[in-house]
Amino acid sequence: FAGFGITAPEYAHDDFEGIDVRGKILVVFTGAPPSFDTDQRAFYSSSDGKRERALERGALGIVLVRTPVDQKRWPWSRTVSGVGSASLRWVDAQGAPRDGFPQLVGDASLSESGARKLFELAGRDLDALFEHHMSGATGSFDLSVTARLQRRSKQRTVTSPNVIARLRGSDPALRDEHIIYTAHLDHLGIRPDPSGDTIHNGAYDNAVGVSAVIVIGKALSAMSPAPRRSILFVALTAEEKGLRGSNYLAHNPPVPIENVVANLNIDMPFLGYPIADVEPIGVEHSTLHDAVTRAAAHLGLAVTPDPRPELVRFIRSDQFSFVKRGIPGLNLKPGVTTTDPNIDGAAMRAEFLSEHYHRASDDLTLPFSHEGAETFVRTALALGLIVASDDDPPRWKENDFFGERFGRGRTQRSGVVHGER
Repeated sequence: FAGFGITAPEYAHDDFEGIDVRGKILVVFTGAPPSFDTDQRAFYSSSDGKRERALERGALGIVLVRTPVDQKRWPWSRTVSGVGSASLRWVDAQGAPRDGFPQLVGDASLSESGARKLFELAGRDLDALFEHHMSGATGSFDLSVTARLQRRSKQRTVTSPNVIARLRGSDPALRDEHIIYTAHLDHLGIRPDPSGDTIHNGAYDNAVGVSAVIVIGKALSAMSPAPRRSILFVALTAEEKGLRGSNYLAHNPPVPIENVVANLNIDMPFLGYPIADVEPIGVEHSTLHDAVTRAAAHLGLAVTPDPRPELVRFIRSDQFSFVKRGIPGLNLKPGVTTTDPNIDGAAMRAEFLSEHYHRASDDLTLPFSHEGAETFVRTALALGLIVASDDDPPRWKENDFFGERFGRGRTQRSGVVHGER
């Protein structure tokens, strides 16, 4: 057992201290300690990051045990519904799968009851371990349990394209710089659902987002002159498979990666009511905060900080693929404040997330406000126009966790802010 399976030097936190995991199966908790700051908690919660650490330490397999927070956020019934759905990896120029972790003999997740049985076999109290490690403490140990993990798979090559359009900028000095609007075009496809309907349409997740990018592209393309910087409009594949489409694009961009200055991602904007605010997930990390504030003010909207940082949404959508290449990015979402006093926006969105998110019922029968949609899309358009027109590109804020970790390799012009602009 290796706690959360993370090493965080800034917190003097090392779940691997005092243990040798070579040739063994690791059992680790999902997520990261709540005592970590929001940014660090988001980064260290990555399951792929846990797999990477396991391989670095010589482990042969990994078993994930969901914390109570993740059990509540993602019930086991939803996990089971996806069993049997094919995973995807993109292959590099040598034909090797990216982030496939083939060195792991087995990779498994346990239900709550299964996890309790495992720790009972080891004579350990799972609830006490949750409490201990959620406090930020460490303490790993040999479970004195053996297990057999076996991986069997059928592999085939498929093509699943990203769809890209470019609007050439009008300023000779800035047109080589690009901003990227993104929205993922995939959903869950066909899989079992409690309703008996097996077709998962993905109306809000993410047909609305793709529609927004198309409408914004049409509007900006009609401008004369065009925005100063060039703009890429991208419908991304395989977001639901682990951000594969955006990860591929970030490593194989159609323009030099150093010329990409910002990613404006739109993923699952719930628009069941007229909106009075926006929630730009991740905006606090860069000077995109100023651009969002200006765009929102243009539409008379408030800007609301991420109300649920414990959900680590910044690493869970396509903007994170670009962030890891040093590019400032955000996921623009409508807030829950509404201009209609008779509507409880927070309750409507909560109902969508609990009853319709990743279910067959995410379809055109759900509430949809054309007024809210227009306001949101105009805000997203204004944001892109501001970023495309400002003299200076977006930059990471000084000492920002993600900027320091990923942005240091960027050129000075699009790198981390140091001192005054």
